[in-house]
Amino acid sequence: FGAGGYADRANQRWKSLKVTLNPPSWFRNGMGNLILMDIGTNTSMGKLIGMTVDEVNSWIKGNPSKYFQIAHDNGLWATTYSAAELNLMSQQFQDAFKGHVTINTERNFMKKAWWMFDEKLSQIFEKGTEIYGNMEGFFKTVALRDYIQRWEKQSGTKLDDADANTREAVIREAVEAANNNIFDYSKVPGWMRTMRRRPFVGAPFLTYTFKAFPYVMDSFARRPQKFIKYMAMPYMMAQAFMLTQDLDDEDYDEIMRMMPSWQKEKSSIFLLPFKDNNGNFQTIDFGYYLPWAPFQNMGLMAANTFDVSNPLISSGNTALKLGTDLGFLGGPLPQMINAVLTNKDPFSGREIVRTVGTAGDKQNDFMRYMVDMWTPTFLTSKGVLGRTLDNLGIEPSVFNTGQQLNALGKDKETFTQSSLRGLGISVRPFDPQLELRNKVKTYQYEKRKIETARRQIFKDRNLSPESRAAKVREMNEQIKLLNQKHREELY
Repeated sequence: FGAGGYADRANQRWKSLKVTLNPPSWFRNGMGNLILMDIGTNTSMGKLIGMTVDEVNSWIKGNPSKYFQIAHDNGLWATTYSAAELNLMSQQFQDAFKGHVTINTERNFMKKAWWMFDEKLSQIFEKGTEIYGNMEGFFKTVALRDYIQRWEKQSGTKLDDADANTREAVIREAVEAANNNIFDYSKVPGWMRTMRRRPFVGAPFLTYTFKAFPYVMDSFARRPQKFIKYMAMPYMMAQAFMLTQDLDDEDYDEIMRMMPSWQKEKSSIFLLPFKDNNGNFQTIDFGYYLPWAPFQNMGLMAANTFDVSNPLISSGNTALKLGTDLGFLGGPLPQMINAVLTNKDPFSGREIVRTVGTAGDKQNDFMRYMVDMWTPTFLTSKGVLGRTLDNLGIEPSVFNTGQQLNALGKDKETFTQSSLRGLGISVRPFDPQLELRNKVKTYQYEKRKIETARRQIFKDRNLSPESRAAKVREMNEQIKLLNQKHREELY
């Protein structure tokens, strides 16, 4: 379980499968880096995009720019997430083969097959690391280029014409600015390095959250004008939706009230101004790209989770969810332990293995969960491959969710929505009628549980009249609070 042990290596491999070998993560990372650059400089986003395209085209043509060379010479490409963490994992893959150079002469078939699979996986992982690292490296190069060009414009002097000392000072400042805009993953406290790799209680993706908060606060203080377009986005999306759907503010608020609770806890989920092919509204989640979205989501989650009528328990639940949102207990081992103990998916809250079903159904549920856990997300039943197979009516065992249609007999997703998953764009259908039905069902289920417990109190002969009356009053109060919560959500 220590550093370099089997548990640590399993944790690192899981992390690589969910990031390096998952193309949707590449797109989300690219969009996120572009926004980080945007709020970190006074240069317009259009110009930043143009510089990025120029740098990539020059590299593809085999004639990289001088800024590319400066970035490499000054170690910028060595401070990316890929260089600081993914290359370490790649080295672990290679170290695993030390002492196994005689793989072709191995007589044990199962052992030989496993090492051949591991070797191929190592090669694939190394290629994924290279692609992911190149993306980050280009963004750092653009951040450096932006700083140098702004200095040239302000000073009226070309960098190549400056004296050696000035040139060295400008490059040093540009490197520092680039590492500030696109985070330097090599500079983190020792405790964070440890927490990132702890198999059981660690937070695999803690570094980004740790660096994003002070960066966003500093950027907002220095360049508040850069945030105007992002702050206006919720208003513009709402107005576009109401205009195209011919709705007023009250209609819009009613539709938003019907959203499932997990979407209400996200700050950057918006309704699109057009319906899908099934006639459903659509939502899009911009939170994947905005570096401040995780902190807004935590605030919304805390507000929705805390219950003034039960402050002690709700505070504990809020603290647990905050820890989970920060990434603690986010590795594969804690998730698998939680699955065994609770049979609940920690993200969706749904059953992993259905309690009512045939032995084959339960086996399929378990296999699907394991494939979803240890496969790049785009290849799972929740990713673009699984959803596309659903749309085509093809459902192999590990992808067969039995949930192609919703409770109203409509397709859960269109082909376009499933395809967009492959680009890291989360567009989901939203049917207020279905959500209303689900909310009523949940309310009725919760109420029945309390009423059943209350009936058991009346049947318990071991209780004194005073104790029975006190427990019944407590149950009645719970029903009253549940009714109040139900009215607030629906009306």
